[in-house]
Amino acid sequence: VEVLQARVAVQPGFAGELIVVLLAEEQAEQAWRVGVEHVDQLSESQFLKLLEIRQASHPGDVLVHYATLIDRHLHDTRHKHRYRRAFSLLPGLRAAYLALGDPDRFDHCLHQLRFDHQRRPTFLAQLEAAGL
Repeated sequence: VEVLQARVAVQPGFAGELIVVLLAEEQAEQAWRVGVEHVDQLSESQFLKLLEIRQASHPGDVLVHYATLIDRHLHDTRHKHRYRRAFSLLPGLRAAYLALGDPDRFDHCLHQLRFDHQRRPTFLAQLEAAGL
């Protein structure tokens, strides 16, 4: 672990490998800190795994990260499935708000998404079709 930590300090691209080792060593807190510090060095699937793990014990910590990922997907015009990718993150966001005992905040987030993307009829139609 120490060798990888030293390497990440010099070459942040090794953050993903460090996180794998930390999780294997059951050091989820340290893995979370490394992941948040080096989020741009991680694959989305690896960061989503960290969000899932962190959500179990600290749901408030994941809210901003889910919102950022959702927003990033909605604005990524290079991918034709960007809405689908954004929708796939909504259950995690909803679960975090439920774990905090604040489901109304999730509804507020959906309302804000509708407002922010009111000029995207396809997105709005998909929200409606999903019952959101």
